[in-house]
Order: sequence, then structure tokens, then C-alpha cells
Amino acid sequence: MTMAGGTRVSRAVLAEVREHLATALADGADAAAVSRDLFGVLHLLTREHVVRRTLADPSVEPDRRAQLAGSLVGGRGSDAAARVPDALVRSRWSSPAALAECVEYLAVEAEVVAADRAGQVDEFVDELFRFGRIVEGRPALRAALTDRGLPADNKRGLVASLLEGKVTSSTLHLVTEAVESKRGRSLADTI
Repeated sequence: MTMAGGTRVSRAVLAEVREHLATALADGADAAAVSRDLFGVLHLLTREHVVRRTLADPSVEPDRRAQLAGSLVGGRGSDAAARVPDALVRSRWSSPAALAECVEYLAVEAEVVAADRAGQVDEFVDELFRFGRIVEGRPALRAALTDRGLPADNKRGLVASLLEGKVTSSTLHLVTEAVESKRGRSLADTI
């Protein structure tokens, strides 16, 4: 399966880690918190290239990769979110980028579950679509949200000033994540 960034992830691996996420969320975990925690893992993987390569390296024993992931993630979020990275790093990855893409996919999926549990999934999807169209139609806004020289805090503040109190919390969270970590994609593609 090709993920959003064009990275190949095997269907079997994706199905396995999605099952771990579903199990974690079925245990009554706060899906929005799990999403935030998984995005935290993604930020770590994006920032720390050596860690990302090590966690996806098939020559490193799965237990050692899980131990490393546990030391990096353990105690920094929900128990439910901690189980998912453990399952992720025990899987076989075609590349370090595939691991990061899958973490992002699962973080988004957890946010969709949060919106669904709140009875807001239709509104959430519509808001994301509308915001993407607005950004595409306003070059100055798009430039401000994608300017690499603009600090992340300023971008978060801009997103908050535009959306806070006007959209679901799930929309606000995902748009903020999209602005902060496009990971080589256009903002519209990320949203």
C-alpha cells in the first residue's frame, strides 16, 4: 500500500499495527490523547533520523528495537499509545520513512475515531476539506502557513486564530499537525 507520502507499506504490516491501535482504543482509551501521543512519536522520528533508522533497521533484533522505543516513548503518554509503537517497531519496514508514514497514518486514524466518538466525524471531514480549499485559494495564507522561516509557535497561533472555537477539536488538531509537519508534502496534500 502506498501511504500519503508515496512510501510503500505492506498491507500485512499496516493491518497488524491497525489491529494494535484498534485494541488500544477498544480498551476505552481517549482516542484524541492517543492521536496526540502518536503525533509526538512522529515528531521524534522526524527530528531524530538515527533513531528512525534504528527503529526500522531489520538487522536490529525486534526486542532491541522495542526496548529502544519503550525507553523513548514510555511514560510520556497514554498506555494505549505506548503499545502501538512497540508493535510498530517489531514489524519489518521497507524503509525508515515507511515507519514514520505509518505512525502518521495511525495518529490520524486515532483522531478520526475521536471525532466519531464525539459524533462529529461528518463535520470534521467537511471542515478539513473546506480548510484545504481555503488554503489553496488564498496564496498569502498558504505562504504564511508553509514559510520555513516562520517559527512553529507563530504558525500554531495563526491556525488557532483562524479556527479555534469555529471547528471541532479534531479539525483544529489535525490542521495544526499538518502545518507543523508536512514532511515534504504540500499543505493541501497533507490536509
